Amino acid sequence: MIYVEVSKNFTDYLREKIIQDYGSIKAYNRKVSRINYVTFKWAFQRKKYHNYNRLLKIANSLDIPEEDVSKEIKGFYHWGSHRKQGLKIPKNIALNDFFVEGYALYLAEGDTGFNGKKKPRKLRFTNSELCVIKHYMNWLDNFFTDCPYSVNVVFPENMKLSEECKKKIIKKLSLNKEKVRFSRGYHNKQIKYRVCLDQAIIIDLVLTLEETIKEATKNNEKLAAAYVRGMMIGEGTAYCNRSKYVRIEMKNQKEIDFISELLDILAIQYKKKCRSNREGMWSLYIGGRENIKRYSRVIGFGVHKKRQDILDKIVNTEKKLGILPKQ
Repeated sequence: MIYVEVSKNFTDYLREKIIQDYGSIKAYNRKVSRINYVTFKWAFQRKKYHNYNRLLKIANSLDIPEEDVSKEIKGFYHWGSHRKQGLKIPKNIALNDFFVEGYALYLAEGDTGFNGKKKPRKLRFTNSELCVIKHYMNWLDNFFTDCPYSVNVVFPENMKLSEECKKKIIKKLSLNKEKVRFSRGYHNKQIKYRVCLDQAIIIDLVLTLEETIKEATKNNEKLAAAYVRGMMIGEGTAYCNRSKYVRIEMKNQKEIDFISELLDILAIQYKKKCRSNREGMWSLYIGGRENIKRYSRVIGFGVHKKRQDILDKIVNTEKKLGILPKQ
């Protein structure tokens, strides 16, 4: 049920070409489209949205190149069977550092609702830091403007949940109260926020972009830094105790290898190893004064204030930093 938004002039052009070649809209539908006439006629009356596949078939039958149709498309629109309002998706998405950072953050901390039985149908993101949640919400608002989402605030079982507390959280999230839900997490030790965008078309789009985005980061240092920063906001840590270093850990070795490749591009030294005390867990360590300074200058921890504060403390300390912590 994908529709496209086109100009009224292009719709009028199609109409005129149909009448010129087939005599009337009705005759064309009877000979070519062969669908309910009222349904077919509706698009030419409204002159704004067309079923995407049907539009391509019309263009093909009228010898209009698909490239010309693509130039006329302003955006994509989707109606689900239970939706009161359509879902509008932009035709173009700017592949800038903000988009890449948010995308990498989703890969680090997000999930698709995949249970091994059905196709992924959800775009969900969970984090305990409000600043990170608001950063992700800002990413959605910027690149998927008309896609509605909600936030589930998950409280620990033993934490008091008053109406006043709910109001403060809703105010901090800057959302209408209808978009915020509250629940209990029996294994939670702190409040967690889960952003839920339950639109199949969006997760399908996001999953198809991964290889394109990763290829782009290998050819642009600014995008490479944004990708690593997004991953670090989600999965990274910074230590400023006896040992001072930056680290990222995950079980996805393929992702660790890709981050390593980007760090090479950015001329940041690291040590990669599989943890002996945590089966299947891979780590990247970044140590050394000048090396950490370069990491701070080029990448950093972005909106994650707690980790960025620790990183700033490491960079500003006078004590000589070791290359790597002892394991």
